[in-house]
Amino acid sequence: MSGGFDRQQAAGASTDARVASGSARLEIVRGLSVTGLGTYGDRGQIVGATPITVRSKSGVAGVAYRAGARWLQGNVGYSAGAGMNTTPEGETGKMKSEAGHAGLSCPSKASA
Repeated sequence: MSGGFDRQQAAGASTDARVASGSARLEIVRGLSVTGLGTYGDRGQIVGATPITVRSKSGVAGVAYRAGARWLQGNVGYSAGAGMNTTPEGETGKMKSEAGHAGLSCPSKASA
């Protein structure tokens, strides 16, 4: 679990964020793991004298598998996420994400 506060100011504009996030990873069986990440908080900016604030909520979940022999390793994975930003006036913006990966590697021996 982590949290953060950030504030930046310049002539005529400023931004701030108060955000908390948490993540977890669980290896179900050797090589197969699931992950989760959640974020919640407020983000804002002031340009001139006009404040804009949003409450952000998002989450991502994924699964990955890794296997191989000493000389060849392979991995595949997939993750999906969703989130929402809401203004104090009730306007909302939504996001969705998907990502996949696959790879092969040949680990090298370390020389003595």
